[in-house]
Amino acid sequence: TRLVLYKNNLRVDFSFWPINVLYEIIENRILPESYRNGYEVLLDKDKITDNIILPNYDGFIITQPTEDELLTTIYNFWFEAYSVAKYLKRDRLWFAKILENGPIKGFMLQIILWNESSKYDWNNNKIHSQGKNLETQVDIDIKESFKKCFSKYDKSDTWDSLFGMIELFKRLAYEL
Repeated sequence: TRLVLYKNNLRVDFSFWPINVLYEIIENRILPESYRNGYEVLLDKDKITDNIILPNYDGFIITQPTEDELLTTIYNFWFEAYSVAKYLKRDRLWFAKILENGPIKGFMLQIILWNESSKYDWNNNKIHSQGKNLETQVDIDIKESFKKCFSKYDKSDTWDSLFGMIELFKRLAYEL
């Protein structure tokens, strides 16, 4: 895939697929998620892509978690929160920041996405499963809480961020 940005702010992802991938998509009748919301074939001399199914616009939908998925996300969040606190206490700020900005933010995002999608009976496809449109779709109070969930490279600031994430995570997980 090659991403090209044009002067008018148009963004185009060009993909060049091996022939075996195209045949697999045709045979399985399943589009990769990133193509379910639309695509355009620019060149296909052999007309192979005429047999690819059309997009159904169900890409990047947030689905309702199973009980196991929800509990696993909750447990993993708490484990990572504990780990951030442990490394802060040991004055290992670098590693605490890696955990704070990596795994724990991933579990936060998952709870936020599930919480927002649950408000619309799991039919809200506006946020995007990777949070691309998060700021424009969440309630203002949740958006305001984001300010407490990020920190600079500072031990005290990282503690504040950790507590901000815990506060928001608890609230959203409880609402689910």
